[in-house]
This record gives sequence, C-alpha cells and structure tokens, in this order.
Amino acid sequence: MNNFSINDFFINAFNFSAIGMAIVSLDGKWLMVNPALSNSLGYSQEELKQMTFQNITHPDDLELDLSNLKKLLKGEIDYYEIVKRYIHKNGCIVWGLLSVSLAKDNQNNPLYTIAQIQDITQRKRMEKEFNQNEDCYRALIESSPNAIVVHQEGKIAYANPKFSSLLKATSDDDIIGQHIIKYIHKDYHEIVKERIELLEQNIPVGVLEQKYVLFDGSVIDVEVIATPIVYMDKPAFQVIIHDITKRKEIERKLNQSQEQYRSVVENVKEVIFQTDSEGQWTFLNPAWEKITGYTIDESMGHYFYDYVYEEDREQYIEQFQSLIQGKQEYFRVEVRYLTKEKGYCWIEVYTRIALNNQGEIIGTLGTSNDITKRKEYEEELKASEERFRLLAEYSSDLITLHDVNSHFIYISPACKEILQYDEAELVGKDASLFVHPDDQNIVAEKLQTLFDTGYTVIPYRFRGKDGEYIWLECACKLLDESHSGEQKLIAVSRNINERKLSEQKLQEANEILQRLSTIDGLTGVSNRRAFDERMELEWNRGRRNSSSLSLIMLDIDYFKAYNDTYGHQGGDGCLQQIASVIKETLGRSTDLLCRYGGEEFCVILPDTKEVGAKIVGEKIRYSIEKLKIPHAGSKILPWVTISVGTASIIPTVYTSYMDLVSKADKALYKAKNEGRNCVQSY
Repeated sequence: MNNFSINDFFINAFNFSAIGMAIVSLDGKWLMVNPALSNSLGYSQEELKQMTFQNITHPDDLELDLSNLKKLLKGEIDYYEIVKRYIHKNGCIVWGLLSVSLAKDNQNNPLYTIAQIQDITQRKRMEKEFNQNEDCYRALIESSPNAIVVHQEGKIAYANPKFSSLLKATSDDDIIGQHIIKYIHKDYHEIVKERIELLEQNIPVGVLEQKYVLFDGSVIDVEVIATPIVYMDKPAFQVIIHDITKRKEIERKLNQSQEQYRSVVENVKEVIFQTDSEGQWTFLNPAWEKITGYTIDESMGHYFYDYVYEEDREQYIEQFQSLIQGKQEYFRVEVRYLTKEKGYCWIEVYTRIALNNQGEIIGTLGTSNDITKRKEYEEELKASEERFRLLAEYSSDLITLHDVNSHFIYISPACKEILQYDEAELVGKDASLFVHPDDQNIVAEKLQTLFDTGYTVIPYRFRGKDGEYIWLECACKLLDESHSGEQKLIAVSRNINERKLSEQKLQEANEILQRLSTIDGLTGVSNRRAFDERMELEWNRGRRNSSSLSLIMLDIDYFKAYNDTYGHQGGDGCLQQIASVIKETLGRSTDLLCRYGGEEFCVILPDTKEVGAKIVGEKIRYSIEKLKIPHAGSKILPWVTISVGTASIIPTVYTSYMDLVSKADKALYKAKNEGRNCVQSY
C-alpha cells in the first residue's frame, strides 16, 4: 500500500476540519494540506505543495520549530506543541498554535509528520490590545468568540458571555465568586493547581488541553491558555478557553479508523500486495505467508513473476505491462502461484495501477485470493457431471442449472412435483420472472453476493403453475467451467412452505403473548408494565414536541372496608365495574387506562394540559358516584366513591416521567386529606 493511501473517513476528516492540517515530509515539504490551512495562510494548496514550512515561518520562530522537530525525529519526545508565526502570502503575520506528531512504518522508521495548525492570530491580537487598554480589554472580550475568564485567589472575578454559554450557565451570577476548580474535571485538578503555582511565580505554563464539566453534567474537551494580569488593581489570572471537543472527536475517530484499517490489512484472508513499476514486491500482508509458505521478509524486493507457475507467467506479465504502460487501469486473472513446499496453489488476482500525487503510474496494488479449493471443486464437478445428472434425476429437492442471466438451462424431475411445471415449460425462461414481487430485492442482493463470493442461500417465493406462490430455500453456487470459459449457477431448492407457515404461526402466537403480558387479568385494562412502557413513549414524544403530558391517579375510597364487608369476590367485581366505566368515560383513543396496583388506577392523557386533566378527572369521579355501587363501610356516602389526583408537565431532558407520577400521587394524597370523593391537582 502507498504510504499516503488513507481511507475515505480520514480524507473527509482532513478536508472538512476547521483547523489547519497538513502532512509534511521529514525535510519540511508540504505533502498534503487541507483547505483550512490554505485559507489561513493565503496560499493555494498547490502553491503550498511547492514550498517547505521553513519558507513561510517567521525567522525568529524557525530555530525553536526545527529544534523540536530534531528531538521528535530522535525519539526524545512523542510530539510537540508551540506557538509560532507564519508569513501570510500578503506579507502579514499569522499566529499559529502548532501541534506536530510523527508517523512511522511497521519497522518504526519515520515516514512523515502530521501537523495541526490552529489560527490564533485574532487571539494574539486581542491579548496585545488587552494589555494596552483595560476598557478596550473588556469591550473586546465581551464580544470574543473565545471563552475568557479572570480569577483571583482561585475564585472567578469576571467571565465573558462566551464562557457562560460554554458552561451552559443560566446567568453570570451562577459563575462569579465560584472557584475555578469547580468546572475543571477531577482528572485535571492536580495539574491545574501546579500551573497556578507556576503562574504565581511568573513562570509561563503554555497551552493545556483538559476537560471542563458543564452545568448539565456533560464533559467537553477544551484548550486553555493562562497568563498573569492585574485586574481591579489586584493580581489575577486571565484564562482563554477554546472548545476543541469536535477536534478531539475527529482525532479519536481518525486514530480508531487507522487502527481498524491496520487490523483489517493484517487479518484479512486475502493477500494485499503492492509492487513498484518493475514488478518488485513493496508490500505484502501476513496472508501471503499463510497461502504460499514464503515469509514476507524473504519475498520483499523480489519480482512477483518469480512466484508464478511457469505456464501462467507470460500471461500475467503481459497484463502487468499493460497496466504500467497505461493501456488499462486494472485486470483480474486466475493464475497458479508456487508454494514453498514445491507445489502450487490457484490464486485469483485483482490488480490496478498505483499513482503518486502527480498522477504518475508508480506501480501496482491489489489483492490475491486463494481459490485452490474452488478450482479443485470445479474440476471434480466437471469430471462428475454424469453422476450429477443421475443424482438430480432421483433427488426430492429441485436441482436447476442457470446461465449468469438466471435463465434455466436444466431442471430436475422434482420440478413437476414441487412446482407442477414440466421441464420444457421452464428451460430458457428467466427465473426472476417467477419470483414474488416482494422478494425481488432480496433475490437481487443475494445474487450479487453469489457473484462476489461464489455461494449464497436465498429464501424466496416462486410462482407455481397454478398461480400460487411456494416458499423455496435455494442454495446457489457459482461454477466456472474452464473448458468453455462460461460461468453457470447451480441451485438446489427445497420446499419450505410448511416451515414458513409454522414460523408465521409462532410469530403470531408471540405477538398474542406480548399483548397478554400487558393486560391486567382481572379488569381487562392495561397493567403496570403497559403503564411504564406507554409513559416512557409519551414522555419522549412530549419532550420532542414540547407538548404537555397529564396523568390522573385515582383510588377507591375505603376499599379495604369494602373487601371486609363484601368479600374479595365482591371487591373484584367492584374493580371490574369501575374499570369498565372509566374506559367508557375516556373520550380519546390516545388516552390509556391502567390498573396501577390494588384498587389504584391511572389514566395517561397525552397532549393534555392541567385544565383538561381536571375536567377528565371530574367526569370519571362523577361517573363512578353515579353508579351508586353499595358500600356500607364508606365513611362518606353509602355507595362507592373515588379520590382523584391530577398532574401535568411538559417533559424535558432534565426531568423524567417519574416526576409526573410523583406529582399525581401527591395530588391524590391531597384529595384524600380534603375529605375524599373529590379531584385535586398538583
């Protein structure tokens, strides 16, 4: 693989980053630059690629940069970060916060450096102006796009609006007077305290990447620059905070992508290779050793055709030369490779041209897949064609042979029993014309898998002669007939109609069981489980739409006394009557009645405000009283009554539906304290 080949994700992250990014050769030449860097420095990407970073570095900052680069190449440091000046194309100064790391090959040899350059010109200009005029300082930082805070003796004395916004504070009053350490993640407490001690001694501390804890509990990555200043005639520290959460996320994803790429290359079963324009191996992955037996070390630098079986060598070399001469961009060929054990294996090779940044052909790259077993199978298939036909004639499964366009070439006698067709009625016909319309897409996808991998299994419905569709499970294999040069498909299809019907019945039974698990067995209304599921659903919907959600909780007054008087069977009948009346009282299909527990019921009212909830609650109370179910044990009336509590809330990310349940419960408690047989709201 070319040193500068990177996956699509890295390219997107590189090109769309808001921060200047570049890949730089070890001698300082810009190899790749992203649009953000080009815009910052005023040069086009192509102009920068003709230059080195030394050409546009301010002379006073060059020595520091080169010194750190030297340490990086010697392995004395893993990366470095400095503030330096660049010379813009128009001659002005561009301040940059430069972060540099080193990329290495598998032998730990340096390849190139990766630079991130954040344009901090505005920030540097602001810092200069702040020192000149305190009034100007305040005016500028109030409108600064960067978060700025001033703290004295650890406590925040001033914070600009951006800082409050960054922390998601509701007002400056939440911040002023608080200790700065409160907003710093605990993992950085010690290092921040050390930096404050250094600043108190007027020792520069440079830039620090750390994490801030916001008012909502979330954590962000920030870049912090702290300097000592005088504020209100007292020593203080000015801190400029830049949110780098997106940048850090890009870096994390980039690292993850590179690790995933490396893992794929090292563990994939296919050989991944690269050659120079002469045909010498320049890269081979571990699969090479598993397939041929030759080690990577003893193969690198040798010509690929030294490992090709003599009878296949000329054809392969001709194809390779055609690539190098630019006559074609890629080719696919099946050849035999020599193995270290003096044998050979069949390899399917896919090769394409490799280009440098100038679009010049510098070699080839591609993949080699071991198809020895497939070849052996095909030869065996060819040799046993007559045996196959004999087997097909007596098989209860439907065996068919197709061309690559799915046309029937051969159909076994089982077709008559399974599909009612005679062989002559299908031979030459396109099999896809008999596939159920709803299964067309899955069949097309599976056929693509067949052509890519050589094998697939397709469950689908085929139209029989009587017009009815029959479920078939079709195992398909791709055959390459070397003697004819044609590809064919062999398919073994089994009637799975009964299995599909059983699966459908099982699915229907599971759906019924699922519904039963959410129904209260006594009253026939929804149970507590259904209540929790529906509350969570309506809560999330209300949060998305900022709509009000109401809950009614009701309890049968003196129900224990009812059970003591009329027995539990009478109590069950009472609960059933009340549940039935409440269901009839509710006016909307979206309202849900649940038995919450014992004699307690709940009604969920989506898109309902407090006034509406109280109206529904009163209608329910009145409907129950109107039943006049005898209740000799009641201390209110000689018949059954209920106490009702209602609550309403607009869901937010800071609350949960249990808050609404708690409010409705308190309202119900209030109704009981107010003498029962009434509706109260919380």
